[in-house]
Amino acid sequence: QTTLDMNMCSSQEFQTADRKLNQVYQQLQPKLNSKQKQRLTVAQRSWLKFRDESCDYEKGQFEGGTLAASTYGYCRSRVTQERIKDLQRYLKEASL
Repeated sequence: QTTLDMNMCSSQEFQTADRKLNQVYQQLQPKLNSKQKQRLTVAQRSWLKFRDESCDYEKGQFEGGTLAASTYGYCRSRVTQERIKDLQRYLKEASL
């Protein structure tokens, strides 16, 4: 694989994960009372900041190199997939 291929792959992987994250988030919203919706919104905003800063840290080990962009993309994908699992668990609990 070339660096361009790796960058495209990591970007596509992240976009897929991000779409799934938004889908699960939208499914969860109507199942929550207003206070829990508000808490989830605050938590999600904090999580987005954490994800991006954490992946920026990972990318930093390749700063100035060709692996920085793909490392950032794969990190964002991986961390987003973990968050999807959290939101799916919340959705399951809210549906009980």
